[in-house]
Amino acid sequence: MSARDGRQQKQDFVSFATLEKLLEVGQSLILVRDLEGFLKQIAEIAGTVTGADIIVLYEYHEETKDVNVPPVVWGDIRHPDVLRERGRIRPHKESAVFKMLSKRRKRPFYAPDARRDWSRLMGEWPRKEGKLGDFLLREGIVSSVAVPLRAGKERVGVLFVNYRTRHAFQSKERKIIELIATQAAIAIHNASLFAQMQQRTDAMDLLQQVSAKISMTLNVEETLGLIIRNAMRLTRTDSGVIHLVDETKQTVTRSYEVPEGFGHLPPRLSQKKGMTWAVVSTGKTITVSDVTEDERVNPAMAEKGAMAIIGMPLKVENQTIGVLFLNDSELHEFTDYEKELLTTLANQAATAIQNARLYEENKGRLKLLDVLHETSLNIVQRLDLEKLMPAIIRRAAMLMAGEGHEGIGAAYWWCDYETQKATIEYSPNPDLVGVELDFNEGLVGEVIKTGRAKYVNNYPEWAQHAAIFDEENLAGLVENVIDVPVQEAGKVVAVLAVSDASGQRPFNDTDVELLERFAGLAAIAIQNARLHKDLRRWAEGLEMLNRVVGQISTLLDRQEIFQAIVEATRTTLGTTHCTLFVLDDNQALAPQATDGVPFELIEGRRFHLGEGLAGWVAQKGTSALVTDASKDPRFSPGMTAKPGAPRSMVLAPLRVEGKVIGVISADQDRVAAFDGNDQRLLNTLSVQAGIAIYNADLLKQEQQRADTLDLLQRVSATISAVTSIEESLPLIAEGAVQLTRTDATSVIHLFDQAGREIIQSYEFPEKFGLIFSRFSEKTGLTWKAFSTGQIVEILNVPQSKRVSQALARSKVKSVIGVPLKLRDHALGVLFVNTFEQHKFTADEKAILTMLAEQAAIAIENAGLFEKERDRADAMNLLQQVSAKISATLNVEETLGLIIRGAMQLTGTDSGVIHLVDETKQTITRSYEIPGGFGHLPPRLSQKKGMTWTTVSTGKTIAVSDIGKDERVNPAMAQKGARAIIGTPLKVEEETIGVLFLNDSEPHEFSEYEKELLSILASHAAIAIENARLYEQLDWLANRKVKDLRAVNEVGQILTSSIGLSEEQILELIHEQATQLMDTSDMYIALYEPDPEQPDEYNPEQPEEGIIYGTVRFGLAMDSSRRVDTEHEKGWGPRPADEKPGLTEYVIRTRKTHRPDDVQKAYKTYATEHIGKIPKSWMGVPMMAGNKVLGVVVLRNDEYENVYDKDDEDVLQTIA
Repeated sequence: MSARDGRQQKQDFVSFATLEKLLEVGQSLILVRDLEGFLKQIAEIAGTVTGADIIVLYEYHEETKDVNVPPVVWGDIRHPDVLRERGRIRPHKESAVFKMLSKRRKRPFYAPDARRDWSRLMGEWPRKEGKLGDFLLREGIVSSVAVPLRAGKERVGVLFVNYRTRHAFQSKERKIIELIATQAAIAIHNASLFAQMQQRTDAMDLLQQVSAKISMTLNVEETLGLIIRNAMRLTRTDSGVIHLVDETKQTVTRSYEVPEGFGHLPPRLSQKKGMTWAVVSTGKTITVSDVTEDERVNPAMAEKGAMAIIGMPLKVENQTIGVLFLNDSELHEFTDYEKELLTTLANQAATAIQNARLYEENKGRLKLLDVLHETSLNIVQRLDLEKLMPAIIRRAAMLMAGEGHEGIGAAYWWCDYETQKATIEYSPNPDLVGVELDFNEGLVGEVIKTGRAKYVNNYPEWAQHAAIFDEENLAGLVENVIDVPVQEAGKVVAVLAVSDASGQRPFNDTDVELLERFAGLAAIAIQNARLHKDLRRWAEGLEMLNRVVGQISTLLDRQEIFQAIVEATRTTLGTTHCTLFVLDDNQALAPQATDGVPFELIEGRRFHLGEGLAGWVAQKGTSALVTDASKDPRFSPGMTAKPGAPRSMVLAPLRVEGKVIGVISADQDRVAAFDGNDQRLLNTLSVQAGIAIYNADLLKQEQQRADTLDLLQRVSATISAVTSIEESLPLIAEGAVQLTRTDATSVIHLFDQAGREIIQSYEFPEKFGLIFSRFSEKTGLTWKAFSTGQIVEILNVPQSKRVSQALARSKVKSVIGVPLKLRDHALGVLFVNTFEQHKFTADEKAILTMLAEQAAIAIENAGLFEKERDRADAMNLLQQVSAKISATLNVEETLGLIIRGAMQLTGTDSGVIHLVDETKQTITRSYEIPGGFGHLPPRLSQKKGMTWTTVSTGKTIAVSDIGKDERVNPAMAQKGARAIIGTPLKVEEETIGVLFLNDSEPHEFSEYEKELLSILASHAAIAIENARLYEQLDWLANRKVKDLRAVNEVGQILTSSIGLSEEQILELIHEQATQLMDTSDMYIALYEPDPEQPDEYNPEQPEEGIIYGTVRFGLAMDSSRRVDTEHEKGWGPRPADEKPGLTEYVIRTRKTHRPDDVQKAYKTYATEHIGKIPKSWMGVPMMAGNKVLGVVVLRNDEYENVYDKDDEDVLQTIA
């Protein structure tokens, strides 16, 4: 395995261990109570795991839209004054915290370049001294990430991870950061729920105490003070005032403020403006979180230090008797719960105030009020709803009975606005419980309709109403009756009825007033009891939820988690049955787990998005609370539902990583079985379940990844050990199928080095018939993967236009192609085909990429091994060929051995060697194999063609397709040659010939083949040269004998020529020399010294000599023509010292001269020449002792260096 794979496995191990640690912390956060301590722990873990320099964690409050400052901070803060603010503040609209808390912002914001990336998001990053705006600059932050913290849809905070060094956020690191953020969100959410529950419990305890206190106080001033002080405690405000108004609501009859002397301004009721007027006229609560932004608030209030204000009407029987104002010196967003508490207190306060005012106004009713007070105190202190209702009925009867009256009874009618019926819910007479009346029937209906109390004495005579009673059940039960409405928020929710069966207790207006007061207190007591019941149920639900979350957090299998969720939901909410649906591949909700009904009954049930309540929840992504499903148009009854049967439901979406994957549906076979608390509990459970599923999936993925990496290591080790490409391809193909764990086949295509064609293909299983490629056409998947170096993927092959028709008609449904890259060069492409539609995951692509990298290395290594093996074989063959040609001195045989050996080395079909002369203008010899192939004669004289190019450049030339190269004679193609290579044969950098090899197929000659031919050519050139030297030596030896014989004969003739004239001797010399050499261009110059001035000659420095005689030309031949030396220009006698030429140079130096470069010799030694300068020149002095008689000269106008040492020896002998 490569070092890279080792580092990857180490990173995977560290990530796996980190994940387990985070999961342990996450499970402990489920029961978090000390939020600040756990957030510090989260920040520390975040900093340790991510390697960040600074972690900043803000807690956000959704209801008040503010955050806690300073935030939780971990790390080295160099300038802590940027975090000096303390308390709870609302984030500035231009701050990073505000941007991250935007409802549209759901995903983390990654800023590798913090200043640049944040500037793009913020528009501009201003420097705000002492604020968080200049945090990046002052702390030197280079990279950062901000993660909005959400629990479900609720925003709970922001996590900032900051680095002082450049940092790129990889996929795995992002997952860890987001997992930490998820755990922090859970901690804040759970702590908030716990704090809310604790706050509500404390508030209810305080409210109960306040209710008891103000109920026991009948002094108006004392009552007002108690109300304000305790309202301030409930809302944590600083000051308050109560203004009581008269019936016209135009005049304030009394005001009381706390603290005393605060100086609340008098209301402006007569002007019909201001906060007091707004509350009195509308009868509604008004809140102002910032008094400077509301014109209804007198500006002087801000000067007195009030920054926020809430005004609550004090109502009795829906009539406003005053206003309670509370002020806060800080900005305060009053929550709905605070308003609910104040509403409850205001209702009790209004009743208490009215009672106190009545006490003051009518001392005579003190005894009745004492009874009412005692009764109110008795019922207000009861928090058990089941015990409270009988107490209310009993106390109402006692209150109206007075002294000496018997037969007084009471009943409590509950109003159902959905059915428009009133039902007796509580009564001492069990026969009356369950009796129903329509809202438009009886005295009860009239009270519900008008919202006002009414009494009727001698009820049986009230004929228009008497007919509604069943005489068998109610005869003799009612003589006199009084019905009082019980109201909540101005709505009649019940009717308290007191009846006299004896006829001895007629009712009056005072009884109505007294019973109305009692009904108001009863409503408060019922509301408190219900709140207490809800809180207790909520607390029990949270405890149950904590246990359930702890249980499912330990599970790693999805199906086990699903089953645990439905069982826990049924237990927590007390449902008839519960079902969990999961979206399948067709985006339909399919049941995965159920509790309460057999799974077989619902196994085939499906809900498409938007279909039924479950489909509606999945589509909208929000929970639903349905009190009566049978009346909801969204409800789609299943097999377990009876038509028209009552059913209530609560449903919540199940999310993983923000995506809805399913729905939890809790059902109860009765109406109104669930409330908002149940909905919140199920929402919380669904969030925790989503986290548990995500963690389980993540652990499963990591385990699968570890298994896959282990398998990849084994596959890589196997293919790395193979030394043949043929053997490696099956292992790679089979390994790809194993690693993807699919019902797949695989295909591998390998390219040539130039990437022009596929040179090898393999499919697994073999002969399956899936090798389709349009690579040569530069189209198709193979070409795209090769040309782009990127993965190509087709999810739906039959419908894709990007694949070949052959592949589209096959059984393949999905295909992925991964390039086999080595150093950014694609050696080939690995394809994996599946017979079921399959979207390859990022992990699968990563694994296939890693396999492709290993495969490319293995193929490269196998290729190198094969090349080395081939190289060894070639070198062995080269050695054998070199040995053979070195042992042969026959040129023809040598040429044949060279061509055959070269053909073996390159796998070619035919060849030829052309040997050239020294001028490289003439072919001196050619040899071809096979004989009779008919290689065309080179075109050297035309300076064109392959031979000319190779000879003139001295370089190897290869043509893979001769039809595309104009240097090759087209007739070669007619002889069956498709490719050709020409290699120069050199000896000491001098080209002596060319070796050509022909192939009948297109052949891209490799660099290695060229290298082998170059080595062979070097050996061959030496062997040819040796063979030619041998032939030349043999020829020279024969020639030497012949020449010596001829020279001897010439000598005899010349020495016997006494008595001949000068002309005859010269003719004789020419005639005899012609027998030995080419004398077509020859002259004999005679030298006559000056008798008066002898020549100057120094044997030690012959070139320094001076001659003063005359040179005349006795005989001259020009291209075999006898020259008339007496009359033709340039051939007449000339003074030796005036116009010296090479002839004079030979006379002066008295030695033979045969220059290699005639042009240079003329420039150096001569100032005169006859005709054009020849290309070859040789002059030999004719000596008689120490006297120079003349010079014999041979010339050649066509070729350079024609004359050799043998020619020189022959001419010297003649001379």
